[in-house]
Amino acid sequence: MSEGCRLFVYGISENVQRDEMEDEFSRCGTVTDAYNTGKGYAFITFSSPTEAEDCLKSMNGRDIFGQTLKIDMAKGSRKSWRRSLWRRRWRRSR
Repeated sequence: MSEGCRLFVYGISENVQRDEMEDEFSRCGTVTDAYNTGKGYAFITFSSPTEAEDCLKSMNGRDIFGQTLKIDMAKGSRKSWRRSLWRRRWRRSR
């Protein structure tokens, strides 16, 4: 996956299913992954950086799924995000 294809989307309810996110965001391009964290934000991955940028421009600030979405380019990979989540949980358990 090339750099800049993944979006961080704030304002996603924990009840929004993966297929609903894929349907909504596929209006901007080919969605290759959609992950709802269940904590008010999600990650959407597009097949190209251009599609991700177009989505950011067209959907940021729109009301979707009953929430106003705030969208930005995701920092790091999904693997690094999971690793940092694991570290935070591990530190709390000590």
